[in-house]
Amino acid sequence: MESVIHGVIATKLEAKLPAFVHRSKLTYFGNSGGYTTGMSTGPAWWFIGSEAGYWMWRSANSAASGPLRTLEDAKADAARFGFDAAEHYWTATTEGRTSHFRPGQPSVNLPAGENPKD
Repeated sequence: MESVIHGVIATKLEAKLPAFVHRSKLTYFGNSGGYTTGMSTGPAWWFIGSEAGYWMWRSANSAASGPLRTLEDAKADAARFGFDAAEHYWTATTEGRTSHFRPGQPSVNLPAGENPKD
């Protein structure tokens, strides 16, 4: 039963990802911590929170998690797959807002779906 609940939560969380995250034709730059769609560099890691309080993550190289209890749990789980908060560009989205974290820059909090100006 728990796996069914986690599957439903994961599906709802994935629905919140920007459309370009679902595309498979992203070029991943592992050492720079970003990806490109041919137009601009964007985050390499997305963390998405649900109304139920669960978090999941997805990376530009198509790795993804199931539901996790907290953002910190999600970040720790992603670290097992190469995530480094200090080195990678990553976002955290919950309650209609996205915080953008770029290495060496202050975080930017915007309405979900908006990107900071480069």
